[in-house]
Amino acid sequence: MAKKQEQSFERQMQRLQEIVQELERTDLALEKNVALYKEGRELARSCKELLERARHEISLCAEDENPFVPEQKEE
Repeated sequence: MAKKQEQSFERQMQRLQEIVQELERTDLALEKNVALYKEGRELARSCKELLERARHEISLCAEDENPFVPEQKEE
C-alpha cells in the first residue's frame, strides 16, 4: 500500500469519497464490499497521518512566530 502514501491528500480524499459512494450501493457482491472497505480504511489512516503531520508542522511554525513569547538573549 505504499502507493497510497505517494498520492496527495486531496487525491486520497477523493478516492475515499468514491469508495463511500460505491459502498452505499446495494448491488455489490460481498467480496467487493470487503475489498472497498479495506481500501477505505487504509486511505482514512493515511489521510489521518498526513493531517497530523500538517497540524504538527503548523504548531511548530506558530511557536516560532509567537510574538507574545519573549526571545531569550544569549549572554
